[in-house]
Amino acid sequence: MELAVRRLISTLLLISLLAVGCSGSAVAVRESPFRVVRDVPLSGGTSRFDYQSLDRQAHRLYVAHLGAGIVTVVDTEAGAVVGDVQNVPGAHGVLAVPELGRVFASATNARQVAVIDPVTLAVVARVMAGDYPDGLAYAPEVGKLYVSDEHGKADVVVDVESNQVVATVPLKGEAGNTQYDPASHQILVAVHSGHLAVIDPTTDTLLDRYEIPGCGEPHGLSIESDEWRRWHISAGSY
Repeated sequence: MELAVRRLISTLLLISLLAVGCSGSAVAVRESPFRVVRDVPLSGGTSRFDYQSLDRQAHRLYVAHLGAGIVTVVDTEAGAVVGDVQNVPGAHGVLAVPELGRVFASATNARQVAVIDPVTLAVVARVMAGDYPDGLAYAPEVGKLYVSDEHGKADVVVDVESNQVVATVPLKGEAGNTQYDPASHQILVAVHSGHLAVIDPTTDTLLDRYEIPGCGEPHGLSIESDEWRRWHISAGSY
């Protein structure tokens, strides 16, 4: 009971933070603490880029180059391109999972998830993943990949050992980004109808839906470190 109360309080706090973050209230302009360290020329021209994923252990940044249909791999220590993963048409989402020795990318135009070997940069498997695969999240306890099927209004669940779809979770709206919350061990999805969906990865069922006041068509979603315990969500029209 005490644990349930703590979770409820935590959830209410997080939802209030989401509401504040999406309200668009004025913020004082301050001098930026950021500075340009290096410009790294990327492959495939200047067409649209999308999600990125950082493998801190290998010092590699994986960049989905949607317009070129490739995933570009950058050595973050050398500040140079290592190579490109070819034939990932409409690359939207990308996710490095070092403990599996795999990188996953949504090849949206092919309605697939590409399974990539980070050593050879070759696609070693392809999984059909709904109508419009986009964001990706990995739940380590159950060995499953969760794929935002934006137009299918669902999350497609893939078993990473067999590379087979094992479930589809309806979301009651178009799916934006999908993230795994390591604190609650749940999958969170920004849903365009204006809410945050919570999925239980042990049963692949929709646990709850939290309304997000002030967010029009929420799409981007990120989870900060455990010390901060905040969710951030972006709104926009897609």
